[in-house]
Amino acid sequence: MKKTVFKGIAFTTAALAVLLSFTGCPQFGTKDSSTSPLLYEAKMKPETITLTKGSTQGISLSFTNGSTAKSVTWTSANESCVSVTADSTNPMQATLTVLAVPSGSSKQVRITATAKGRTAACTVTVDPAKFKVTYSINGKTVYTQGVKDETTPVNKPSKDKLNGWILKDNKWYTNSACSSEQSFPFKTSADKTLYGKGINFKMIKINAITNATLGDSSQDNNKPHTVSLSAYSIGETEVTQELWIAVMGNNPSEDIGTNRPVEQVTWYECIAFCNKLTKLVYGSDSECVYTYGGSVYSKADASNERTPTVNWNKKGFRLPTEAEWEYAAKGGQNYTYAGSNTIGTVAWYSDNSAAVTHEVKGKAPNGYGLYDMSGNVYEWCWDWYKDSTPSGGTNPTGASSGSYRVCRGGSRAHIAKVNACAFRDCETLGLLHKALGLRVVVNAPH
Repeated sequence: MKKTVFKGIAFTTAALAVLLSFTGCPQFGTKDSSTSPLLYEAKMKPETITLTKGSTQGISLSFTNGSTAKSVTWTSANESCVSVTADSTNPMQATLTVLAVPSGSSKQVRITATAKGRTAACTVTVDPAKFKVTYSINGKTVYTQGVKDETTPVNKPSKDKLNGWILKDNKWYTNSACSSEQSFPFKTSADKTLYGKGINFKMIKINAITNATLGDSSQDNNKPHTVSLSAYSIGETEVTQELWIAVMGNNPSEDIGTNRPVEQVTWYECIAFCNKLTKLVYGSDSECVYTYGGSVYSKADASNERTPTVNWNKKGFRLPTEAEWEYAAKGGQNYTYAGSNTIGTVAWYSDNSAAVTHEVKGKAPNGYGLYDMSGNVYEWCWDWYKDSTPSGGTNPTGASSGSYRVCRGGSRAHIAKVNACAFRDCETLGLLHKALGLRVVVNAPH
């Protein structure tokens, strides 16, 4: 059985031309060359998977030029053994579920995804299993793990298995009240359910790009320039108040709401937040990006407005560079705002916000599936601000010093032009403002 999902993103000729330019085409044009096999390929991630009784696994389709598809056909060669269900909001993602397990020996099932005239595939090996362990966070099943027999040790699932969920304390419990901790590894002689406390926070992968054009001729301090960026992942949404509370233990926001973006946070506090989130997710501070005086940058450092040192090689959470932010905001398209030339479709701004923030994901996403890159709240970036077009180059990180840090995206309080993808702005590092928040990135796919 084939399952097709459609996503309501319309690629204009101009937007397609931008996508083509990222692949190395010499100049923009109006001819649709998106079906040419010479331009880019489709890839499945992962390409090989081993699953057992009751197991589920997320898979994704990508294109080597970083583009997306509004229609993807997912197919399982053996639907009675392994089903494939397309994501209702992102056609580039799907979930595999083992419906039946073989007796005696393993069985292989081929999964394919077809879009834009290209097909990618992965091979699923289904192993016999006697038991399953179900992992539930906040009452929702996020992962199911097959166990071959009573002698097989069960290890703690890695963070990439949790479908975007973050465990608040990096612990699993044997009861729904989350009061009796489960140690790992363990063995079981029956099906088992483990429980966790957490928050769903999704990161979107942005593929590496060479010589992408940022800026716009209409901007005095952001004329067209080129950058090359390594692959990174960026938050699907701005950091919500729910996530900030779970990490920092307080809520500084004025417009209160669990799924509204956090605001009234200084640049320094955002640096401390990134480190604390890293420790929460990774279980240690070894991958924290920011330090001060040789120690991991802390809330105390933020309170004293100390300037951190950054280690770009670490895998932890951090603020985006200005170039990373703008490239992600464009979403592989060439619209004025993040996802559209019609601002009200994608942004909460001065004309429609009623002077308050709104829950994230309330407007349409851009081409990369990112919400509120225009509007709602301004977003802090790493870079020092200079009142001239950024220099560009490979993985630029901005000036070495300054008086202000960059913030991008406009907000619910600003007029339309301030919410444009190419509009640059800045603030003093210690500023608290009810229309200023953050979005996080990590170096590698997360």
